[in-house]
Amino acid sequence: NQALGGNAGTGGNTAGGGLDCDSAQVTIERTQFLANTSIGGNSTAGGQAVPGAGGGLYLWTHLAGTPAATLKNVVIADNLADQGALGTRSGGNGEGGGLVVKGLTANIYHATLAYNRLGDGMVIAQALAVQKYSTTAGIVNLYDSLVTHHTGADAGAVAVVVDSGNTLNFTRGIFFGNNYDTNQWPTDNYPVPHGTINLTNFHYSTDSLYPRY
Repeated sequence: NQALGGNAGTGGNTAGGGLDCDSAQVTIERTQFLANTSIGGNSTAGGQAVPGAGGGLYLWTHLAGTPAATLKNVVIADNLADQGALGTRSGGNGEGGGLVVKGLTANIYHATLAYNRLGDGMVIAQALAVQKYSTTAGIVNLYDSLVTHHTGADAGAVAVVVDSGNTLNFTRGIFFGNNYDTNQWPTDNYPVPHGTINLTNFHYSTDSLYPRY
């Protein structure tokens, strides 16, 4: 599947190549999100080509009474978030080649996030981005899961990015074969200041380019 931003003086935004879920309670079980793309729109007048977000999934809310998302036994792999090709490319502003969680709580069990990608020059969250919507924080509780082989077109691209004011609780997990695992370690506050990242009963593989010891 493919989500495409509209072409205009400044290209249009796009989110959720496989699934874009806005302000709804969502439960997903035994599902694969494979080879989806989210590509921002082109500029028709030499303006900015906008980056896409959430190549696989984009889960967010803009309403009060924040809903929750539950994902169980999912594979999120080989998805892509990219910018429009025509116009001024904004570099590192696209995010979430695999998954974006914005302004809600997501409880994720037995997930594999693998081989998700960002376009050239984009560095924010090849696998997972956790972000606020307005003042409402994003919270991801991730259990018994694997984040692997996020190497990307840009050597500085980070697999998991938790923005300041947001939280990731990752329990019984593995990072394996990524350029950089998170924006807390080993890239403290790169490419953006990190929020709270709690890792419990965790394994870092030395096969990551910059493993944590």
